[in-house]
This record gives sequence, structure tokens and C-alpha cells, in this order.
Amino acid sequence: MPCFTSNNRTRYQVDTAAATCFNVWPLTTFSVLNGLFDKHVQFFFPKFGISKGLDGFKSFSAGFGGSLVNILHNFEDYNYVVAGNTIVVEGSESGELKNGGTYNRNRFCSVFEFDNGLITQMHIYGDPDITNASN
Repeated sequence: MPCFTSNNRTRYQVDTAAATCFNVWPLTTFSVLNGLFDKHVQFFFPKFGISKGLDGFKSFSAGFGGSLVNILHNFEDYNYVVAGNTIVVEGSESGELKNGGTYNRNRFCSVFEFDNGLITQMHIYGDPDITNASN
């Protein structure tokens, strides 16, 4: 029996929703992600803090995504833990910033919570100084 059955969404569809976030965010228009998030989504990222609602997530995306030239999620490194309506993803990403900085296999952990097949909470734990510019 699937973990997620609300609104006819299966666990596979919800897993796919989480993976889609990594595939297209943050280098995309928000409209691509809009159908994945509950309008009251809670979002967390270090140095940004907690926001609630789509506008808070859009604000973070514009700031963080606006600093990137490219980002590559290293899916072969990903580990997934599923418990009830929660998916925890540990992985790494590589990329380049507009200021010329680069990062390779930066580790992070994201925690997604779902309700009715939509992401209601997305907390990202990782080093906000991904290029070690402060060292």
C-alpha cells in the first residue's frame, strides 16, 4: 500500500515531486514548481531562516537562484529516507556562482513533508557558504 494516497497521488508521484524540485529548482521560473507546493508551504534555509507561504519561497528562490550560473545535483550520491508523509534526501550538488566561485559535491540534507500530495514543508540543511568564501 502506498504511503501517499491523498488526491490519488501515489508514493511514486510524491517521490517524483521531490525529485522534480532538485531537477528544475532554482534555475527555473517559479511557475514550473507552483503545482508542487501547498500555498502555505513552510521553507527553511540557513542564513535565510523560515518563511511561510509561496511568496517566502519565491523570495528565497530569487535571491539564491539569482546568484547561480548553474547547478548540478549529483543524483548518484542521493540517499532517501521515507517515513509517513516525510521524505529526507541527503545528497550533494556542484555548480558555479555568478561571482566566479565554484563548488563541487557540496553536501546537503533536505526534509520534505507532504499533505494531499503537495509539499507543505521544505527544510534544506547545508553550508550556506558553499564556495568557502568566508575562509
